[in-house]
Amino acid sequence: MTDRPRRDATPAEIAEVISRPGERFVITSPPTPGGDATAPLLGPARALRAAGGDVVPAPADAPPVPGDLAFLMAEGEEIVHELPADIGERILIAVDCASELRMWSTPVHEAARLVIDIDHHQDNTRFGDLNLIEPLASTTAEAVWNILEQAGWPLTREVAEPLYVGMITDTGRFGYGNTRPRTHRIAAAMIEAGVDPAVMSRR
Repeated sequence: MTDRPRRDATPAEIAEVISRPGERFVITSPPTPGGDATAPLLGPARALRAAGGDVVPAPADAPPVPGDLAFLMAEGEEIVHELPADIGERILIAVDCASELRMWSTPVHEAARLVIDIDHHQDNTRFGDLNLIEPLASTTAEAVWNILEQAGWPLTREVAEPLYVGMITDTGRFGYGNTRPRTHRIAAAMIEAGVDPAVMSRR
């Protein structure tokens, strides 16, 4: 990994990479996940699967989904606490990880064929081969939404719900200073996709 070039990428460039037919993926997020990390794990995993991708959600923590967010899990949906044996043939997507140390305790990213780093933390170390770091984005969920929009994939309720929860979690229900006009526009698009704000807030 150390001798591979690393560069910043746009949402459109990442969308092009993940849209290639036949790609396989593993998605990971930080330990002790909250809504801000669980959301951008579930959202893209569902979108990639709907587009025909082979996806293994494998966050570093166990259990990977906190009890208060268990309602986001669909029946039969699986998140594992181990990396697939064929990680060397997969694209690793790290969400909300400010550095490689925020993933697994071992440098798992070095084994992946390609690493995509998606985050909104300004101090991100850009450890990926492709890095989408959007410090002006309210949340990593917002950055993920930008990629899915560029991919042109259907943004269904199943994809939007966890991302909406990530947004309300990390913006203090749209009360923090990271809330921008685009944040509300994305939230509106999520509601149009079928998200029920009252239900999400209550649950």
